[in-house]
Amino acid sequence: MQEQTLKLGDQTITVTDVKRLDQNRPVYRLEIEPVNNLPSTVIIKQQKEGWSDEFEKEASSYGRWKDLQGDKIPVFFGQGYFDGIRALVFSEVVGTTLLDLARSKKPIDEKTMKDKLIGVFQSLSARGAIYWDQKLDNFMYCDNGAPDASKVMVVDFEQVEFPTLFRPWKLGVNNEGARALMDDFRDTRDRYHETSPVRPWEHEPDSRDEEYPLRTIDSNVITPSMGSGSIEALRYIAAWANKRKDVIAWVA
Repeated sequence: MQEQTLKLGDQTITVTDVKRLDQNRPVYRLEIEPVNNLPSTVIIKQQKEGWSDEFEKEASSYGRWKDLQGDKIPVFFGQGYFDGIRALVFSEVVGTTLLDLARSKKPIDEKTMKDKLIGVFQSLSARGAIYWDQKLDNFMYCDNGAPDASKVMVVDFEQVEFPTLFRPWKLGVNNEGARALMDDFRDTRDRYHETSPVRPWEHEPDSRDEEYPLRTIDSNVITPSMGSGSIEALRYIAAWANKRKDVIAWVA
């Protein structure tokens, strides 16, 4: 078998073990030979075919947010090549995606998790970023052994936007992100375990979104004419698009 290598800058790093982490995305955990200050385990994300702009956007995002690295986003070691394909190199995040957590029976303090999510979205908003790709598998919960030591980290920035002009409705995308993700989290857990617990402390029933959870859609679908609070419009359009996949192009 041909030896796999990771190229980072002018360094060629020998890879001793490879594990694919996501069958839908080219994301891998690599065990590497010790070199400089890199850890022995890194995560790499190869560029998807035809996704050059998104790749550059993600790399640029990490460059903007060095102060968030290791806390709300992974540590970014730079761009390189893995098996001849451009790749971003990150630290490993020790945690569980919210999707996997929702599918498990592990007890979770939902109030704490929502507070951590709010903190992530507030950090992005403070840096002029709108985060569109609000999917459970893009967020990782790191409990660190105790709720008060836990944190949530976001691990995908291909669909981040840095608008020069913040229209009122766009503010709602981040502002409603934590609530929407928690709705998805509960819906996923309830469906997976066929239960429907009542959580009056947070969830207010809304018959308009009972049939479909929040889904990620292309931001161009939302028109500038929408007013504040239109995150609900985003949910309606997403539900409609779920029925009309031939009309609206979904973000991968």
